[in-house]
Amino acid sequence: MNDKNKTKQQLITELEQLRREISDSKASEAEAMQAGEALKYSEETYRNLVDNSLVGINKVTLSGTFIYVNEAFVQMCEFNSAEDIMKLRVMDIFINPNGTKHFMDLLRNTGKISNYELKLVTKKGNTKSVLLNANLEGEIISGMVQDITERKQMEELLFNSKRHWENTFNTINDMITIHDSDFNIVLANRAAQTHLNLPPLGMSDEVKCYQYYHGSDCQMEGCPAHKCKSTGKHAAVNIVENHLDKSIEIRTIPRLDNNNNYAGVIHIARDITNIKKKEDTIERQLGRLNALRSIDRAIIGSLDMRITLDIFLTQVMAQLNIDAASVLLLNQKTHTLEYFISKGFRSSALKYTRLRLGEGNAGRAAVERRIVTIPNLDEHIDGFVVSDNFIEENFIAYFAVPLLAKGQVKGVLEVFHRSPLDGDPEWLEFLEAIADQGAIAIDNATMFDDIQRSNIELSLAYDTTIEGWSRAMDLRDRETEGHTQRVTEMTLRIAAVMGIKDEDIVHMRRGALLHDMGKMGIPDRILLKPGPLDPDEWKEMKRHPEYAYEMLHRIEYLRPAMDIPYCHHEKWDGTGYPRGLKGEDIPLTARIFAVVDVWDALSSDRPYRKAWPKQKVLEHIRSLSGTHFEPKVVDLFLEAIE
Repeated sequence: MNDKNKTKQQLITELEQLRREISDSKASEAEAMQAGEALKYSEETYRNLVDNSLVGINKVTLSGTFIYVNEAFVQMCEFNSAEDIMKLRVMDIFINPNGTKHFMDLLRNTGKISNYELKLVTKKGNTKSVLLNANLEGEIISGMVQDITERKQMEELLFNSKRHWENTFNTINDMITIHDSDFNIVLANRAAQTHLNLPPLGMSDEVKCYQYYHGSDCQMEGCPAHKCKSTGKHAAVNIVENHLDKSIEIRTIPRLDNNNNYAGVIHIARDITNIKKKEDTIERQLGRLNALRSIDRAIIGSLDMRITLDIFLTQVMAQLNIDAASVLLLNQKTHTLEYFISKGFRSSALKYTRLRLGEGNAGRAAVERRIVTIPNLDEHIDGFVVSDNFIEENFIAYFAVPLLAKGQVKGVLEVFHRSPLDGDPEWLEFLEAIADQGAIAIDNATMFDDIQRSNIELSLAYDTTIEGWSRAMDLRDRETEGHTQRVTEMTLRIAAVMGIKDEDIVHMRRGALLHDMGKMGIPDRILLKPGPLDPDEWKEMKRHPEYAYEMLHRIEYLRPAMDIPYCHHEKWDGTGYPRGLKGEDIPLTARIFAVVDVWDALSSDRPYRKAWPKQKVLEHIRSLSGTHFEPKVVDLFLEAIE
């Protein structure tokens, strides 16, 4: 059918169809244009994001040629423009520790690389650490590069700091343990692990601090960490003897969380075993020095051997930590060791000990001049000559120490202990030292006794000699026989009433016995003349005090007794002789004796007169008070006589 043959209706239908096709074509073209616009916008947005990203972005070929880099990557590489980088190859910028082949093989095999660390060399020659994430799309590698230089530096700093802290933590000699809130040790330095013998931390459910510091039997309440937890404060420094036989000083510090709540504790502990041992040694040595000093003071302060040796044995037992001790003294005349004093015995086991030199352990120590040691007395009981009670003492260890002073044996110190006693060199050295002090004490006391005995004997000899001289005077002048003895006794009575010291009374007695000693220088014709003396004879007689002074002054021990022989004729008012002394210038002993001398002279018969009645004599003496005699002495004398 040709066009002419088509009906109008068919033409209209075709026209409508054509119109619809044209309309659809225009709509598709509009949609296409709209889609193109959207794609263009999307590409521009993506490029802007890529170009302005803070992360370095690049695209390279598999051969290593850059085809795109963003501004962040340019700045990261310290170049001026992208064009400068595009002239380079990848291996000119990136340094791969494992090699380029490793990187490419990994990328080809997986098509993707995540968080791959590389080194990047900038245009200025700086090396940076970077993290690469890359995808392989056909022949193109798209990569994102992140500069992690600062992070790596910080990580290295933290790593070094941690390593330094761990090194420091583990090289500290003090034990350091960190505990959780349930008293479990969660971290410990090497010193703590070694000293406390800790198990591997983190592999055991519970590592309770108090069991390792104080022993497996210790409970939580016995640990300073418990107090620290209950109070939230630093615990005081504790010194404990732990189960490892060590002395440990523990300082406890609380750990708090971010909310200031209790999170556990830190123990800083120090092994002070050696320090404690040294302190104990020093304390023991100081104690022993003080013991020796106490014995020295006893030797100086007391001449009583029993008192001194009692202190000596007290110090021996305390410082040597023994149960009993005794001292046997050597009798130089019989050459036997005799019991003197003991301490710590339950019975009188040794109180009757008497050993010949060489007999028994003590006798052997004295003869051989060395310490005799018996570790077990049960095996050497035959070495004792003891009472039956000795077995009941249950002694085990024994030491016999000779007491030597100035090369001579003074006795033996015996030391007993009821348990085994192995004396170390320091202990034995002190035993010898304190034994030397005991020997000195014995020697000093013995020497004093000898000197005192000699002094007594010498004093008795002096007094006997003086009494002999006095008796000779009485025999020469029979008119005054017995006078000297009477006035001496009366003078000493008055002196005692007046409170004169005993040592001065000794000299008064000698002076009273020798008061007329000067008459030895008076000729018999004057001294024994039956009638009155003429002036010249009387003048000579008055010289007998001076003669007494001349004779006695040369004898040193009689000089303190000179007052009576020289001054008993002096008078209170100054009219006496030989020097005319007055008042208190006259020695007190002479003032007392003057009254007694007149009393006895007037109360005794003489060839030329009879004795005066007592009352008359007393009245005469009373009349001379204040002139011839001191009033106070007269009053005391009259009170004593009446």
